[in-house]
Amino acid sequence: MPSTANNVLMKGGQWEFAVKAEDGSATTYYEANMPATNVGFNVANAQIFQPAQWTGPNTQPIFCGGYFLDGNISGAILDGKIAGGFPLSQFASFSGELEADGQSISTGQYSGGTCRLNGTVNTTAAFTGYTVTPLNGMFTGTLTSTLHGATVVAISFTQNDDFTITATGTSVENGVTSALTSATGQSSIVLGATPLFGGTATNVNGSSQFGAFGHLNPLATQLMIEIDNGSDSLIGTLTKQ
Repeated sequence: MPSTANNVLMKGGQWEFAVKAEDGSATTYYEANMPATNVGFNVANAQIFQPAQWTGPNTQPIFCGGYFLDGNISGAILDGKIAGGFPLSQFASFSGELEADGQSISTGQYSGGTCRLNGTVNTTAAFTGYTVTPLNGMFTGTLTSTLHGATVVAISFTQNDDFTITATGTSVENGVTSALTSATGQSSIVLGATPLFGGTATNVNGSSQFGAFGHLNPLATQLMIEIDNGSDSLIGTLTKQ
């Protein structure tokens, strides 16, 4: 069996992999929580995210889930495959070079499918990757409501070791202040740079359920977010304070 002693150790945690298509289409992102390894990995529930489609209250980003990442490390080279669908089948392949600190991937190549609505179904692309800082702290900003326009939102996030998150905050929409409280457990989680959570909004008119998803920059200081409650959507960017 070949020695793995000289293999680069890939840092465990949240990762985002960027797929920049050769046809000039918008970059697609794979989101995954990776183990620390210098041998190989098999990760379930990776997501595909296309934030370039996030252009306003009436246009949602493209978001696909349920993919599996399977790969190996030899020296500094990472080779992997992505599978999805039912029955499960290979969706794409990728390779790249891990930097010495194990926190980023450069000079990579990608070949396979995407869930983009634009561009080609099968894509040849440049492939890079990097770690994402955990989601913690207070984020504030003004989001756009599909019903009432500008809505001031403040949300405090705490991320746990298992990537689950707790979110509490407020929104002020059309003069009404709502308290936002996330659900607990695996229903509120971060995958790579994508937080997914839901919970309860409570105000003078009663309580309602909401769902939210978003996309972080690598340092987790900016959060593009969409919050939906069935009849209304809030979309925009929150900034860490």
